[in-house]
Amino acid sequence: MSGLKAQWFGRLFVFCMSLVAGGAAAGNDALRVAVASNFAATAKLVAREFTATTGQDVELIISSTGKLYAQIVRGAPFDIFMSADFKRPVMLRDAGLSDEVVIYAEGVLAFWSKMPAVAGNVCSEEPLLDRARRIAIANPEVAPYGEAAEALLSDPKLTELVNGKLVRSESVGQAYSLVAMDAVDVGLVAFSQVMHYVGVNGHCVIPVDSSRHLPIQQAATVISRGNAAATQFIEFLSTPQTSALIKSAGYGDARAK
Repeated sequence: MSGLKAQWFGRLFVFCMSLVAGGAAAGNDALRVAVASNFAATAKLVAREFTATTGQDVELIISSTGKLYAQIVRGAPFDIFMSADFKRPVMLRDAGLSDEVVIYAEGVLAFWSKMPAVAGNVCSEEPLLDRARRIAIANPEVAPYGEAAEALLSDPKLTELVNGKLVRSESVGQAYSLVAMDAVDVGLVAFSQVMHYVGVNGHCVIPVDSSRHLPIQQAATVISRGNAAATQFIEFLSTPQTSALIKSAGYGDARAK
C-alpha cells in the first residue's frame, strides 16, 4: 500500500509541476503591448476582447508616449507600440525598428474642472481659465496630448488667461490625476478619460474641436517582426467591432480618415 501511495504522490507531483511550467510558459508568451497612458482603460477592454477571441494573453505596459518610445529605442522587449501620436511609430519604422504603422484612434482633447465656482454653474472655456489658479497639461516634449494642449493655448485669447498658471505633468494620465486630487483647478486631458462626467453635477467637461490644435492621430506598430500574434493584434484594432469599441470610449473614428 505504501508503494502505491508513493507512486500516486509521485505522479501527482509531476502533474502539478507540469501545470506550473505550463503557466509560466503562457505568461512568457503573452503579447507585451506598450500603451500610451491616455488609452490605458480602453486598451484593457481591447485586450480582453482580443484574448476572448483568439486565446492569446496580452500584457499592457502603460506610460507616456515619449518614455515608451525611448525604451523601445534602447531595446525594450515590447511586441507592439500603441502611441498617442503618429510621429513616433513612423520614426521607429523609418529606423528599421518596427513594421507598418496603423492609426487606431483619433484623440480628442478636453478641458476638465471640478471648481465649485464653475461646475454646475458657469462651464465655458474662458471663464474657466480665468478663474483657475493652476492648470495642468501633459508635458509637450513627451506627450502628444500635451503638444496639442500647448498649440491650443498659443491662441492669444487663451495665452493671457493661462499665463503663469500652467503645471506640466509627465503624461495626460498625470494631468487627469492632478485634477482628480484637487491639486489643480483645470486640466487639459483626453476626452476619453472624462466623458463619463459630462452632465454630472460638480464637473465641467468641454471637448475641444480638433481644428483648434495639432491632430492627435494615435498609431500602433509591431516591434517584434515575424510575430504572428502581434500582427493579428494590429489587424484586430482595425476590425469594425474594435473600432466601434474605441469610438464609444471617447475617441474619433480612425477608419474615417
